Amino acid sequence: MTFFVDRDLGPRVGEALRSVQVDVVLHHEHFGARVPDAEWLAAVSGDQMVILSRDRKMRTRPAEREAFETVGARCFVVATGASTPLDDLRALLWAWPAILGHVAATPGPFMYGVSRQGQLTQWLPAEGPHGPASRFEALRKSRRR
Repeated sequence: MTFFVDRDLGPRVGEALRSVQVDVVLHHEHFGARVPDAEWLAAVSGDQMVILSRDRKMRTRPAEREAFETVGARCFVVATGASTPLDDLRALLWAWPAILGHVAATPGPFMYGVSRQGQLTQWLPAEGPHGPASRFEALRKSRRR
C-alpha cells in the first residue's frame, strides 16, 4: 500500500516514514505547489494511495469535500494542533496499527483525525456507527438523562 504525504504534512514526515520502509509518495514529487487539492485528490485516489495530511479544512471546503467523496479518497489527518514534524510523526506512528487496520477493512471515502496521542476519530463519512452524526446523537441522548 502506498501513502501520499500532502504538502500540508510536509516532506520531513514523509522522508521519516520512508526511512522505516513505508511506501510513500511526496506531494512535490508529482505535483506543483499550486495544484488545487481537488486535482491531486482525484489523481492519488485513482492510484489507490492513502492520503496523510494536516489539512483539517479539507472536510469543510465544499469543492474539496465534493472531490474527496466523489473519488472515494481515504485519508488520515494529523490533528495535533501547534506541533513540530516530530510531534506529527509520533502521532502517526502511535496510530499506525489502527491506520493499517482501517485501510484494510474500510472502503473509501473516509477521513479520520489522528490526535497527538495517536487516537483515531472518524470525521467522514458523518453517518455510520463511528461517525460524527452518531457521536453527536449519543452525546445528545446522554444529556437528556
